[in-house]
Amino acid sequence: MTNPIIKLSNITKTFGDKTILNNLDLQVNKGESLVIIGGSGTGKSVTLKCILGLLKIDSGSINIFDRDIEKSSINEKQEILKKIGMLFQGSALFDSLNVWQNISFGLIKGKRIKQSLAKEIAIEKLTQVGLKKDIANLYPSELSGGMQKRVALARAIATDPEIIFFDEPTTGLDPIMANVINDLINNIVRKIGATALSITHDIESAKKIADKISMLHEGKIIWTGLSSELEKTNNKHVKQFIHGKTEGPIEINLT
Repeated sequence: MTNPIIKLSNITKTFGDKTILNNLDLQVNKGESLVIIGGSGTGKSVTLKCILGLLKIDSGSINIFDRDIEKSSINEKQEILKKIGMLFQGSALFDSLNVWQNISFGLIKGKRIKQSLAKEIAIEKLTQVGLKKDIANLYPSELSGGMQKRVALARAIATDPEIIFFDEPTTGLDPIMANVINDLINNIVRKIGATALSITHDIESAKKIADKISMLHEGKIIWTGLSSELEKTNNKHVKQFIHGKTEGPIEINLT
């Protein structure tokens, strides 16, 4: 049996007296695309931030590439992060940098690649996400939301990472552009052979980019299955969520 490339065991994370993650278990196998679904405030973003080390867990263990992140040295963590790409919600491009500088940021700062070579790689990645090289010198403010998202995707894959995290990749996009981004994610992840972990509340996006889907509810993974099994599940929480029903085991907090 293949060891998972990402493994979370008994993860607990609290903020004050509020428990966000409650003994959460999750694993992602090499080459797999796993999508975590769940409502707003269920802990999806917190899970991602804990994996990336942006938040410190209260208890449990996070293993990436068979290394316990919590027990790794700063240098070991940096080496792990060099193998990871990230597509942030809202794209999170640097306003003061142009397109090719945004894409090549990790190449120049993380891998110390010369600017001339980094620019060549950036332009190559632009073409991979369906953009023309003549936008390389434009700034994020000069791009549409869909173009910004594609530039952010080009930045996420610039270093040919082994793992890519996608944080709400289609948020703020119209249905057509959302499909464009979903197709790009599928094609690129397959092309570079990366392992993908995504979080989203967009069910259609989840079904399109996932091999497996896990649902997070009240700080725990309550269901995991193949993308094709999502609509067939008898799990009442999953059924309520994917069909957007107001009645069911998931309580609706309107305050």
